[in-house]
Amino acid sequence: MPCLQRVRLVCYAPHMANYHDISGFIWQIAIPPIDEQRAIVAYVSAQITKLDALRTATERTIDLLKERRAALIAAAVTGRIEVGPGKQ
Repeated sequence: MPCLQRVRLVCYAPHMANYHDISGFIWQIAIPPIDEQRAIVAYVSAQITKLDALRTATERTIDLLKERRAALIAAAVTGRIEVGPGKQ
């Protein structure tokens, strides 16, 4: 079995009996210095914080729009506003 197939086997099916076939390989992985790792973590954390805030704001906007829609429908049904062609 070629090396790449063995790696795929381990990545996608670690429960199979022959996943240990690649145990003889030495894996060399580039790891950045600890300061750079910390900088990466800080950057990713800051981006996650921004995304969380954006998600919260978006959810709040959706809730407000749903309320506005319900209020407009209620006003139209009760006759407090006129709806139809040419009405503003």
